[in-house]
Amino acid sequence: MRVNIDNCIGTNKIDEAHKLITGCCCQISCNLINENDFKIDVENLFFSSTDFVVSNILIDNNPLSLPFILEAFQSVTFDYTICAPSTEVIENVTLSILTTINGTNPITDVFSYYFESLAPLSFISPTSLNFGNIAVGNGSSLYINVPDTLICCNDFYVSTLTAPFLDNGSITVCPGDGAQQIGVFFTPTIIGLATQDLIITINECNSIVIPLSGNGIEPPSGGSSPPQKNKVDQTTRVEACSPRTVNNRCNTARTLQSAIKTNAKRFGKR
Repeated sequence: MRVNIDNCIGTNKIDEAHKLITGCCCQISCNLINENDFKIDVENLFFSSTDFVVSNILIDNNPLSLPFILEAFQSVTFDYTICAPSTEVIENVTLSILTTINGTNPITDVFSYYFESLAPLSFISPTSLNFGNIAVGNGSSLYINVPDTLICCNDFYVSTLTAPFLDNGSITVCPGDGAQQIGVFFTPTIIGLATQDLIITINECNSIVIPLSGNGIEPPSGGSSPPQKNKVDQTTRVEACSPRTVNNRCNTARTLQSAIKTNAKRFGKR
């Protein structure tokens, strides 16, 4: 006789560890299936673990009560909560399921799970943001990358920043969603160094601090406005040209001034 675990993250994947954040817990949902054409009694469900803690085992959303009967080919939901230790570790967690037929012919099925607990700072990147020199009145944006490789959905709560820093708010990242980003923006209003800490709390169970820094600098000079195209400006340009100037603008200005004087004599204007 055989009991199987299906649609369950971590099952029998001894070549790949499934990641949790240190100190945080995840709810794992699976299917427990009786693959036999006769009913069996489930006498015991036992997790063997040194560092990870398994609790809150549910069968069809009800607290586990042993023994219980699985009818032929019956499938039930099998949920449990697993909590990572406060240190980084990889561990093989085994699940043993003891079944009998009317209390006889005991058989134990064993399933292997590999779990890894990660410190948050080893999970996201970068671990600090330096905006460098930004002109006052301008702005720049940098991003913190959050991958989707944890074994369950996780909420990343972002602390509220104050000017000149701003963030784009909290995010939730689930397996298979693809990597997401937390955006941080720096818009200096005064000259000088600005620093602040961005605090990210994961599932309200673990927090990390991302130092932020940026330097407000004086805006570059915008230069003078282009001269207006009128007689006064042209006269000014001529006076600004030295006798040795061969600049086309100066030559054009001289020609224009000469033409103005000639026309004035022609029409009797002094």
